[in-house]
Amino acid sequence: MRFYLSLTLPLLLFLTPLHSLDSETNSPTYKFTIVSGAPTTLNASDFLEVASFEECTDKCLTDQQCIMAYQANSSDPCYLFAWNSIQEVARNESGGVGTVAFKVYTNQPSCDLNAQFLMNGRIYPISPNDTMNYLWKIDTSEDGWKITYIQQREEDNIICGNFSYNRPYEDGCNPECMLTFVQLNGEPGPLSYNPNTFPASSWQECRDTCFNNRECWIPYWQEGVSENCTWYKIDDIWFINKTQASEGKRIGLKLPLSNRSCKLTTDELLNDQYYYINKKIGWAFASSFLRVRTTPKYYKFQFYVDENATLVRAIPGCEVNTVGSKMELDLTNPTVCMRLQKAPGITYNAAKEICNEWDGKLMPERHSGFLQVCLDTWTHAMMPFTWSNPYPKWGFPEWKEKNTKIWMGIEKDQASGQFKWLAPEWLITNGQIVKTCARFDASDWITFRSHKVDMTWGPNQPVMKPGLDCAYTLKVAKDSYPGYGHYTATCDAEPADGFLCGTPRQKDKGIPKYQTILDEYALQKPFPKCIRQKTTIGTRQVTKEEIDEKLKTFPKKKWEFEEEIDDYPQYSQQYDRSKYKFVRTVENENDSQSSSSSAKHDDDDCQIINVTSRLASEDKENAPLPPKVIEKTSEEKQFSDKTEDSIFVISEGEKDKITPIDNPVITQIATSSSSQKENSPSKVTPTTPEKVTSSSPQKEVCVLR
Repeated sequence: MRFYLSLTLPLLLFLTPLHSLDSETNSPTYKFTIVSGAPTTLNASDFLEVASFEECTDKCLTDQQCIMAYQANSSDPCYLFAWNSIQEVARNESGGVGTVAFKVYTNQPSCDLNAQFLMNGRIYPISPNDTMNYLWKIDTSEDGWKITYIQQREEDNIICGNFSYNRPYEDGCNPECMLTFVQLNGEPGPLSYNPNTFPASSWQECRDTCFNNRECWIPYWQEGVSENCTWYKIDDIWFINKTQASEGKRIGLKLPLSNRSCKLTTDELLNDQYYYINKKIGWAFASSFLRVRTTPKYYKFQFYVDENATLVRAIPGCEVNTVGSKMELDLTNPTVCMRLQKAPGITYNAAKEICNEWDGKLMPERHSGFLQVCLDTWTHAMMPFTWSNPYPKWGFPEWKEKNTKIWMGIEKDQASGQFKWLAPEWLITNGQIVKTCARFDASDWITFRSHKVDMTWGPNQPVMKPGLDCAYTLKVAKDSYPGYGHYTATCDAEPADGFLCGTPRQKDKGIPKYQTILDEYALQKPFPKCIRQKTTIGTRQVTKEEIDEKLKTFPKKKWEFEEEIDDYPQYSQQYDRSKYKFVRTVENENDSQSSSSSAKHDDDDCQIINVTSRLASEDKENAPLPPKVIEKTSEEKQFSDKTEDSIFVISEGEKDKITPIDNPVITQIATSSSSQKENSPSKVTPTTPEKVTSSSPQKEVCVLR
C-alpha cells in the first residue's frame, strides 16, 4: 500500500514553536539524520567533488540554505539542496540508490536521534534565530520522504498530525482530531458517479477544502493535469484504484474515529474497519455505518444499515443499495439482497469481479418470470427494475421504454460443457406459489408453483460455440411474460448495460450489529420515539406483529406497505380497490416536497406515520375522513399518550369495524443540517531567500539505518 502525503500547511491545522516540537530541554543545534535513498530529481541542486560523504555533509552544514546532502556512491559528486529545491526523496526499497542526509535542528543527542519523530511532521528553520520565516517540513511516506516549504508561519500549533502517514498521532484522540483524513495514492475506481468540482490550485487546497465541506467525502487531484479539485459524496464512489506515487494521482478519505480507531496506524484504519458515519458526513444514509477494506487492487467501501430497519419491502437486514428477495411465506429458501447496478459497457468478467468484491455472486433466475413484467402486484422474490426511494441509483428507470441488457450469473461449466448458474443455492425449487403479470399492462395474470431450475433462453439459444462461455440477459420493454431471455456471449468482450449482483444479508455474512458500532462510538440507537412497539385498537392493546399479519390479507400493490408506508411518509399515496382504501397524507404539501429528495439521508432523523384502512365508500374523492372521537379510560389515555407518535388504525369492514382513536395524519419529525463550508487560505508562493554566510558551526552526525 502506498500513500502520497501532503506536507504543506492545511487549513485550520497549526504549527507549534520549534522548541516544543522537539521537546527541547537544552539548546538545539543542527545535526544530520542519514538514510539510504535518493532525491527524485537533481535538477535544482548544486554539486561538487568530495573525497567522502562526511565532506559532503560538512559542505551542507556550512551553507545556511542547505537542508539536504546526497551522494550516490563514493565516486560520485556531492549534491547539495537548498531551501525550496527538493520535494521528494525515495527510500532504497522504492528505487532510491545512495545516501541522503537531512539537516535537522534539534537538541537530541547525535547518536540517539529519534528518526521517526524527527522526519515525520517536523518543521525546521534554515536560520536558528528565525522560527517564523523560511521553514521546511519533512514527512515520512511509504515511498520515502516528502519535503514542503513554508515562507511565513501563520499560526501557533500543529494538530492531528497534519494528516500524515505516521499514525497514531500524539493528539490523535483529542476531540478536535476525531474526524481525520487519510491521504492515498489513487484515483476514482469503477462505479464512481456524479463528480463535483471546486476551484483549487494544489492538492493541499483541494484536500483542505474537502475536509471543511461536510458534503465532501473523497477529494481527487492529479498533479500537472487537474485545474479543479474533483470530489465525491458518499454513495457516489465505491472503489479507489491504487496507483504509484510517481503517477501524481492523489486522493483522500474522510473518516470519523472512535476512541479505539483513533489509536490505529494508517494501514490499520484501511484494513477491514467499521465507522459510524451517520451525522458525521453529509449524505450518509440514516442509521448507517461504513466498512473500509484494502485489496491488492482497490481500497473499497460498503455501507450497512440497522439490521432491524425496513427500508425497502418487509425484508430487513440488507445492506445499502440492495433490495431483499424472498418468497413471503417461505421459511426454507434464503433471503438474497439484490443490487441491480447500471454500468454501461461492462463485460461479464468485470461484473463478476465487482460483485465478488461486494461479497456476492451474480444472481440466478430464482424462478420463471423472475424479472419484473409490469407495474402491478408481484412477489417479493422478483427483481424490480427501479427502486428510486430510497436508492435513486438503483436499476434502470428507462426499462419500460427501452430494452435492457444485463449480466446475471450464467456461465459454461468447462467440465460438462453445459451452462450453469453461479449461485444455484438461491434458486426457488420447493413449490412456492408465484403470481405475476402475463402482460405489461397487467390485464392478465399467471400463477404457478416453482418446482424446477429455470434458465429462460432467448430464441435459438443457447449457441454452443467455442468462446461463447457466458450469457447476458435481455429484458424487452413492454414485452409479455416472461419478457426476457438469455443469450450466449463472450465473457471478456461483450458489453452490457449493467449487472445483477446478489449478496447474503448482513447477519449471514458476519457484519456487526448496528448497536455494536454505536457502542464503539458511545452512542445509543437514535430516536427511540420512532420504535413502534404497541398499538391501541378499540379498547385492547395488540402488537404491531398482529397488525402486520392482518395487513397481509388486504389486497395491495407493491408500494403500499413495505416500501413506503412504513418508512417514507413524505410521499402522499392513496390506494382504492373495491372494498379497502389506504390513505396517507402529510401535514402540508410543502413539507412533503421539501423532504422527499433527502428521504434516504441522515437528515431524516425520524419518520413517524399513522395508517388508516376503511371502506372505500366511506371516503369520497380520496379525502381522509376526520377521526371519530371515542371516550377512553384513564388507562387507555395513559397508553395512547405514550404511543401518540406511532398509532396504527385499521377498519376491515362493517362486521368488525374499528374506529380510529387518533388523527390519521402522518407526522414527520425531521431535522436538517446544511453543510458548512469555509474558505481556504490563499496560496503562498515561497521565494528563495538570499544566501547568508556564516562561520562554520560544529557538526554532529549520526548514521541511522
